Amino acid sequence: MFDHGKRAVSAFPIATGTYYKVDYSAGVDISRYKNVPVPTSYMAEKSQYDFVGAWCHDEDGGLLHVANHHIAPGKKQWSWGHSEFGQAWDKSLTDNNGPYIELMTGIFADNQPDFTWLDAYEEKRFEQYFLPYHSLGMVQNASRDAVIKLQRSERGIEWGLYAISPLNGYRLAIREIGKCNALLDDAVALMPATAIQGVLHGINPERLTIELSDADGNIVLSYQEHQPQELPLPDVAKAPLAAQDITSTDEAWFIGQHLEQYHHASRSPFDYYLRAWCWIRWIIAVTWRWRCWNITAPISRKRWRMPLRL
Repeated sequence: MFDHGKRAVSAFPIATGTYYKVDYSAGVDISRYKNVPVPTSYMAEKSQYDFVGAWCHDEDGGLLHVANHHIAPGKKQWSWGHSEFGQAWDKSLTDNNGPYIELMTGIFADNQPDFTWLDAYEEKRFEQYFLPYHSLGMVQNASRDAVIKLQRSERGIEWGLYAISPLNGYRLAIREIGKCNALLDDAVALMPATAIQGVLHGINPERLTIELSDADGNIVLSYQEHQPQELPLPDVAKAPLAAQDITSTDEAWFIGQHLEQYHHASRSPFDYYLRAWCWIRWIIAVTWRWRCWNITAPISRKRWRMPLRL
């Protein structure tokens, strides 16, 4: 997972390094509110699923966000931290004095400081659903109609199904991948906001899959047991070079545009646009010359509060 702007990175849910200047080298489950002492953002590096969620163990309830992960890749959780400072915010932001967690999502962006322009008459459309659920705890997949759970524990293989829409004539099956015989194959009929769950005891199968099928036999929701891989953490983002060190017109332009959209506090987009213009002077590039003047003129007007005359 990443911090804002991908300036810091950590493994999740078990952190093993330093994140937000906190030493987690002993291996700490930072998915649990009580283990995070300082205000912290978690932004998923990537996801293969169309949902993200948060669960409150004390209240036996949670919240899910469901959307196409190709359109809504941004998945974030924010905590003020489990400390005196954080708990003061918990009390201010909740009805019963906390704890307080924010669940945020990003459409067309996988990290918070990621911007673009919306042109005149331009339109972007998307669908997303925020859904409450209960009983199942941590779940493995969700849609706007149902939620499924498949998790191994000391008790055995825990499974569950929660209905968001009516599930009439459906079937829930659990089997080993590549094998025909099902470990569970039950008819289910659930009304919205109801759940069923159980435990398979005394077996130690290979990798499992759980499938929910509708009355026509179509698989509408499924999950294959996740197989964690030891992968190196991705690189953190690096600050751009100073404007005078940029040697590419394109690079100077796009850095300037990002800084302008970000309203960056310590770097001026004007310097990068001006750098792009300096390079353009040595080449014949009418389009870029027009583009740079079109941007630097309004910025100059704002900086010096001068009337713009064409």
